[in-house]
Amino acid sequence: LIAVNSDGCTDTFTQAILVYPNVTADFTMTPDSIGCHPFNVDFFNFLVGVDSIRWDFGDGSTIDTSSNPSHTFTNTGSVDSIYTVELFVRSQYGCGADTVKKTVRVHPKPTAQFTVSDDTVCSPFTILITDSSSGYDTLHWDFGDGITLDTTTTTFDTLSHLYDNSSPNPVTYQLQLI
Repeated sequence: LIAVNSDGCTDTFTQAILVYPNVTADFTMTPDSIGCHPFNVDFFNFLVGVDSIRWDFGDGSTIDTSSNPSHTFTNTGSVDSIYTVELFVRSQYGCGADTVKKTVRVHPKPTAQFTVSDDTVCSPFTILITDSSSGYDTLHWDFGDGITLDTTTTTFDTLSHLYDNSSPNPVTYQLQLI
Protein backbone atom coordinates (compact mmCIF):
# COMPACT_ATOMS: atom_id res chain seq x y z
CA LEU A 1 0.00 0.00 0.00
CA ILE A 2 1.31 3.45 -0.85
CA ALA A 3 -0.40 6.34 0.90
CA VAL A 4 -0.04 9.86 -0.57
CA ASN A 5 -1.36 13.08 0.97
CA SER A 6 -2.18 16.34 -0.81
CA ASP A 7 1.30 17.68 -0.04
CA GLY A 8 2.90 14.80 -1.95
CA CYS A 9 4.18 12.98 1.11
CA THR A 10 4.11 9.21 0.89
CA ASP A 11 4.29 6.21 3.11
CA THR A 12 4.53 2.58 2.08
CA PHE A 13 3.28 -0.49 3.92
CA THR A 14 3.75 -4.08 2.77
CA GLN A 15 2.33 -7.32 4.08
CA ALA A 16 3.40 -10.77 2.81
CA ILE A 17 0.50 -13.03 1.89
CA LEU A 18 1.33 -16.74 1.93
CA VAL A 19 -0.98 -18.88 -0.21
CA TYR A 20 -0.66 -22.64 0.14
CA PRO A 21 -1.36 -24.84 -2.88
CA ASN A 22 -4.65 -26.60 -3.28
CA VAL A 23 -4.36 -30.32 -2.54
CA THR A 24 -4.57 -32.46 -5.66
CA ALA A 25 -4.49 -36.25 -5.91
CA ASP A 26 -3.75 -37.93 -9.24
CA PHE A 27 -1.76 -40.91 -10.44
CA THR A 28 -0.86 -43.02 -13.45
CA MET A 29 -0.22 -46.74 -13.74
CA THR A 30 2.43 -48.66 -15.67
CA PRO A 31 1.48 -50.79 -17.43
CA ASP A 32 -1.97 -49.37 -17.96
CA SER A 33 -5.00 -50.68 -16.10
CA ILE A 34 -5.54 -54.05 -17.83
CA GLY A 35 -3.39 -57.17 -17.54
CA CYS A 36 -3.16 -60.91 -16.90
CA HIS A 37 -2.77 -62.70 -13.56
CA PRO A 38 -0.47 -62.08 -11.76
CA PHE A 39 -0.53 -58.41 -12.77
CA ASN A 40 2.19 -56.18 -11.32
CA VAL A 41 1.48 -52.45 -11.55
CA ASP A 42 3.74 -49.50 -10.72
CA PHE A 43 1.90 -46.39 -9.51
CA PHE A 44 3.21 -42.86 -10.01
CA ASN A 45 1.53 -39.97 -8.23
CA PHE A 46 1.23 -36.34 -9.25
CA LEU A 47 0.78 -34.62 -5.92
CA VAL A 48 0.70 -30.96 -4.92
CA GLY A 49 0.81 -29.66 -1.34
CA VAL A 50 0.50 -33.13 0.16
CA ASP A 51 1.61 -34.26 3.60
CA SER A 52 0.08 -37.70 3.95
CA ILE A 53 -0.57 -40.36 1.32
CA ARG A 54 -2.68 -43.50 1.55
CA TRP A 55 -3.18 -46.07 -1.22
CA ASP A 56 -5.97 -48.63 -1.10
CA PHE A 57 -5.60 -51.23 -3.86
CA GLY A 58 -9.12 -52.59 -3.46
CA ASP A 59 -8.08 -56.20 -2.93
CA GLY A 60 -8.04 -56.30 0.87
CA SER A 61 -4.26 -56.04 1.08
CA THR A 62 -2.46 -53.72 3.44
CA ILE A 63 -2.88 -50.05 2.62
CA ASP A 64 0.38 -48.54 1.39
CA THR A 65 1.69 -45.09 2.38
CA SER A 66 4.66 -44.87 -0.02
CA SER A 67 4.68 -42.22 -2.71
CA ASN A 68 5.07 -44.45 -5.78
CA PRO A 69 4.28 -48.04 -4.82
CA SER A 70 4.18 -51.25 -6.82
CA HIS A 71 1.41 -53.78 -6.29
CA THR A 72 0.60 -57.22 -7.67
CA PHE A 73 -3.05 -57.97 -8.38
CA THR A 74 -4.24 -61.56 -8.65
CA ASN A 75 -7.10 -63.42 -10.27
CA THR A 76 -7.50 -67.13 -9.61
CA GLY A 77 -11.08 -67.23 -10.87
CA SER A 78 -12.50 -67.82 -14.31
CA VAL A 79 -13.72 -64.27 -15.11
CA ASP A 80 -12.05 -60.85 -14.98
CA SER A 81 -11.44 -59.34 -11.54
CA ILE A 82 -11.90 -55.58 -11.23
CA TYR A 83 -10.20 -53.65 -8.44
CA THR A 84 -10.75 -50.01 -7.49
CA VAL A 85 -7.47 -48.31 -6.59
CA GLU A 86 -7.88 -45.24 -4.39
CA LEU A 87 -5.28 -42.59 -3.60
CA PHE A 88 -6.17 -40.41 -0.62
CA VAL A 89 -4.01 -37.35 0.20
CA ARG A 90 -4.13 -34.74 2.94
CA SER A 91 -2.62 -31.25 2.88
CA GLN A 92 0.51 -30.57 4.86
CA TYR A 93 -0.79 -27.03 5.39
CA GLY A 94 -4.27 -27.89 6.66
CA CYS A 95 -5.88 -26.97 3.35
CA GLY A 96 -8.02 -30.06 2.98
CA ALA A 97 -7.77 -33.42 1.27
CA ASP A 98 -8.42 -35.05 -2.08
CA THR A 99 -9.16 -38.55 -3.36
CA VAL A 100 -8.89 -40.10 -6.80
CA LYS A 101 -10.05 -43.59 -7.85
CA LYS A 102 -9.14 -45.66 -10.90
CA THR A 103 -9.87 -49.26 -11.82
CA VAL A 104 -7.56 -52.18 -12.57
CA ARG A 105 -8.85 -55.18 -14.55
CA VAL A 106 -7.07 -58.53 -14.17
CA HIS A 107 -7.75 -61.33 -16.63
CA PRO A 108 -7.63 -64.88 -15.25
CA LYS A 109 -4.64 -67.01 -16.09
CA PRO A 110 -5.44 -69.94 -18.39
CA THR A 111 -4.45 -73.42 -17.26
CA ALA A 112 -2.48 -75.61 -19.68
CA GLN A 113 -2.95 -79.28 -18.89
CA PHE A 114 -3.04 -82.56 -20.79
CA THR A 115 -2.53 -86.30 -20.42
CA VAL A 116 -0.93 -88.76 -22.83
CA SER A 117 -1.89 -92.37 -23.51
CA ASP A 118 1.75 -93.55 -23.18
CA ASP A 119 4.98 -91.80 -22.29
CA THR A 120 7.43 -94.63 -23.04
CA VAL A 121 6.97 -96.35 -26.41
CA CYS A 122 8.77 -98.13 -29.23
CA SER A 123 9.20 -96.36 -32.56
CA PRO A 124 7.07 -95.66 -34.53
CA PHE A 125 4.19 -95.04 -32.16
CA THR A 126 1.13 -92.80 -32.22
CA ILE A 127 0.21 -91.40 -28.82
CA LEU A 128 -3.18 -89.98 -27.88
CA ILE A 129 -3.17 -86.60 -26.13
CA THR A 130 -6.21 -85.53 -24.12
CA ASP A 131 -6.51 -81.80 -23.50
CA SER A 132 -7.85 -80.84 -20.07
CA SER A 133 -6.85 -77.15 -20.20
CA SER A 134 -9.20 -74.38 -19.13
CA GLY A 135 -9.68 -70.64 -19.59
CA TYR A 136 -7.96 -70.41 -22.96
CA ASP A 137 -8.85 -69.27 -26.46
CA THR A 138 -6.03 -70.95 -28.38
CA LEU A 139 -3.50 -73.68 -27.72
CA HIS A 140 -0.02 -74.00 -29.18
CA TRP A 141 1.27 -77.57 -29.18
CA ASP A 142 5.01 -78.17 -29.57
CA PHE A 143 5.60 -81.90 -29.99
CA GLY A 144 9.35 -81.57 -29.38
CA ASP A 145 10.26 -83.12 -32.73
CA GLY A 146 10.06 -79.96 -34.84
CA ILE A 147 6.32 -80.22 -35.39
CA THR A 148 3.86 -77.70 -33.92
CA LEU A 149 0.10 -77.32 -34.06
CA ASP A 150 -2.22 -74.46 -33.12
CA THR A 151 -5.74 -75.34 -32.02
CA THR A 152 -8.71 -73.53 -30.49
CA THR A 153 -11.23 -74.44 -27.83
CA THR A 154 -13.46 -76.12 -30.42
CA THR A 155 -10.81 -77.89 -32.51
CA PHE A 156 -9.73 -80.93 -30.48
CA ASP A 157 -10.34 -82.44 -27.07
CA THR A 158 -8.18 -85.39 -28.04
CA LEU A 159 -5.49 -85.43 -30.70
CA SER A 160 -2.83 -87.87 -31.81
CA HIS A 161 0.81 -87.55 -32.77
CA LEU A 162 3.23 -90.02 -34.34
CA TYR A 163 6.65 -90.22 -32.71
CA ASP A 164 9.42 -91.87 -34.69
CA ASN A 165 13.05 -92.59 -33.78
CA SER A 166 15.32 -93.79 -36.58
CA SER A 167 18.52 -93.46 -34.53
CA PRO A 168 20.19 -96.35 -32.67
CA ASN A 169 19.73 -94.57 -29.30
CA PRO A 170 16.68 -93.66 -27.22
CA VAL A 171 15.37 -90.13 -27.82
CA THR A 172 13.33 -88.07 -25.37
CA TYR A 173 10.88 -85.58 -26.85
CA GLN A 174 9.43 -82.78 -24.71
CA LEU A 175 5.75 -82.32 -25.46
CA GLN A 176 4.82 -78.76 -24.53
CA LEU A 177 1.48 -77.00 -24.46
CA ILE A 178 1.31 -73.20 -24.37
